[in-house]
Amino acid sequence: IESSTLRRTFHKPAWHPASPVLTPDQPWESLAPGKARGRSAMPFSDGVWYDPTDRLFKMWYHAGWMRGTGYAVSEDGIQWHRPELDVVRGTNLVLAPRAGYRRDGCCVWLDHEAADPGQRFKMFQYFRSSGEIGEPWNGGEVYTSSDGIHWGGPTRMGLLGDNSSFFYNPFRKTWVYSVRRSVDGVRTRWYREHSDFLESSQWDDDEPVM
Repeated sequence: IESSTLRRTFHKPAWHPASPVLTPDQPWESLAPGKARGRSAMPFSDGVWYDPTDRLFKMWYHAGWMRGTGYAVSEDGIQWHRPELDVVRGTNLVLAPRAGYRRDGCCVWLDHEAADPGQRFKMFQYFRSSGEIGEPWNGGEVYTSSDGIHWGGPTRMGLLGDNSSFFYNPFRKTWVYSVRRSVDGVRTRWYREHSDFLESSQWDDDEPVM
């Protein structure tokens, strides 16, 4: 644009007085119940969506450092409420901590175009093995849900590293995985897409992800 009556103005942002909107104030939001160490109540990627069906903002978040996945709802995106759920009674956890598994990054997607109501919500979680039970294992799992609370699965994924994620491409109608893998000690980024969410998460360890 060669000429315009618009004038660029920079404004200094200010913290909203309600910040932070979520703080770790529940026993299960610590590394171990009753301990302050490892306290966390934050989306670690995870997801915050507005669900037009329930007319609510919904948040999935890292509840307790490398422990479970919590769920909170809000009418305005500022005041958040932790509903008491039946997954782990007396808590708002939708995925409970599992022995031997240390929860890492996560991604939740609200699929407005889901043909199957049972897959309206989709989740990917990366875990680090603590080695407490069975063979040490690091990797990802995917889940699906009709309500974002009760999750079916898990389905273990193909080989991938932490900081991997996924999204839906509405133009190509495909589910896309952005996959981090190490090749000869070098961090690399791989791409995979498929029209089916669950099938997209499956590949052989020696198969190029593309």
